[in-house]
Amino acid sequence: MLLYIIKRICWFIPTIFLVSVLIFFLSKLAPGDPVTLLGLTPDIQRMEHIDIEKMYRQQYQKLGLDKPIFYFTVQSYAFPDTLYKFTNKSKREILIKLINNFGNWTEIAAYQSNIENFIKKININFSKSQIKKLNRSCIDLIYTAKPNKIEEILLQIRQVIQKDSVLNILNSDYKILSKSYHSVINQSTKYKLFIPKISLHGFDNQFHNWISNMLVGDFGYSYTDRRPASDKIKDAIQQSLILNGIAFVLSFGLALFLGIYTAVHRGKKRDKWIMNILYALYALPAFWIGTLLIVFFTTDTYGEWLDLFPTYGLSSRLSNDPSFFIRAWDRIIHLVLPIFCLVYPPLAYLTKQMRESTINILSQEYIKTAKAKGLGNKKIMKKHIFKNAFYPMLTVLGITIPGIVLGSVVIEQIFTISGMGLLIIQSILNSDWLVVFAITWLYAIISLLIKLIIDIAYGLLDPRVNLKSSNI
Repeated sequence: MLLYIIKRICWFIPTIFLVSVLIFFLSKLAPGDPVTLLGLTPDIQRMEHIDIEKMYRQQYQKLGLDKPIFYFTVQSYAFPDTLYKFTNKSKREILIKLINNFGNWTEIAAYQSNIENFIKKININFSKSQIKKLNRSCIDLIYTAKPNKIEEILLQIRQVIQKDSVLNILNSDYKILSKSYHSVINQSTKYKLFIPKISLHGFDNQFHNWISNMLVGDFGYSYTDRRPASDKIKDAIQQSLILNGIAFVLSFGLALFLGIYTAVHRGKKRDKWIMNILYALYALPAFWIGTLLIVFFTTDTYGEWLDLFPTYGLSSRLSNDPSFFIRAWDRIIHLVLPIFCLVYPPLAYLTKQMRESTINILSQEYIKTAKAKGLGNKKIMKKHIFKNAFYPMLTVLGITIPGIVLGSVVIEQIFTISGMGLLIIQSILNSDWLVVFAITWLYAIISLLIKLIIDIAYGLLDPRVNLKSSNI
């Protein structure tokens, strides 16, 4: 048994790692700049805002974005190992395009450096009114990678310098800039793009820091209100645990009872009626049923006697009442409709599995032998049927529980329950990607943990699993 548990844990750890890697890299594809989304919105396009650019760089470094993304990178020989150190995302993307166009990083870096030196010189020696057009052209040059466009901008800069005698002192600097760009073209080494290179970065990288923080519950700060994401998730997860926990217990408990009951009365009218009703409910989308329940049973539109349940949330002002029974009743009536919408979708599937498993057990020879020995139905049910029919249900739970959890995302939105589902939808709408991917990661970890617990429970309850693991 110990060997079986060790094997399951050994599979669990790399699976968590691979899932975490996938979620992390997906988070890197999210739109927007983390520094800007956190509230600092410097105008990086205007070089005169030196203090804001400095603040941006400090925040960028504070978030650890100036570190390599992973433990290693696989890229072409044309790319430098330190491209991640460029703070400005737009500029970094332009550099990547230039490298893909020409392949010679040394000349490209010199070209970009000459542009910045040229901008610094004109800002130092001239007033803003004198260099407004020139400065705009230089900024365009930084964020342009198309050769034809670069040639056009360089020509514009030369014309501006030649037309204004005051700007003539920039001729030598312009020649250096123009020469550096033509070096990029003339010394192109595109062949380097086809030579692979692996660069090792060690443990001081973005992914290592991210997963280390996630494992201790540090999810960073929300982009919308700058609250710790862990606080927002903590508040939401309590609501989701209540909702999903009750839904799981009810759906699983009802499935056990109905599965055994329909199997014992197989072929009879009660069996057919129960299964037909369950299949009919299974065919109805939960979000549609939830909407209908709100329309018919939470308002007096179709009669005052139908206004039986509250429309949204898991509690109301009655939840602050000093009486325990009033508070408990308030919570119950809020839970009825969303719990129903979560319970009925998996109920047909679970009942069918339990029914088929029980029918299979009832046809076994040892059940017939037990009946021949005079054992009562209750003893046979307790000692033989229920125990053996329960094992296949454990495997089914590994699929059903994540389904209930994911289904609650829609139900929480419909009934405005402040759980994880509502939080992730609101975060997506508000582009609060840090919270979105933190919840995604938590959902993935919870699903994997449930699968691990079920596998271990299956091994503890079924001796055949121990036998198989010992033979491997």
